[in-house]
Amino acid sequence: MESQLDKIIGANPAKNFQIGNVNTITDLLTKGGFNIINFVFFIAGLFFLFNLISAAWEYITSYGDQKRIQGASTRLTNAFFGIVIVLGSFLLVTIFTSVLGIQSPLGN
Repeated sequence: MESQLDKIIGANPAKNFQIGNVNTITDLLTKGGFNIINFVFFIAGLFFLFNLISAAWEYITSYGDQKRIQGASTRLTNAFFGIVIVLGSFLLVTIFTSVLGIQSPLGN
């Protein structure tokens, strides 16, 4: 059955266009060989690791300078708070995707 929009502008040339097994926005986020949700959490994990190593390096090379030690401690604390927030977000995304019937970000 042809819709009114199809009658006005003609047939949609991209109607049957697919990239892998991606048909909808949900599929784009969770399927198609590239999972955007997992990618975002992976980048957040790399950012945490970078901050952890950076804070450790700053602490090691502070040579007793209290200002640098305080800066390293603050960076380390912020990194751990950040990873806790990211893990909580991941938990919420996993719960919402399972409740809504969308494929889990873990790929299960």
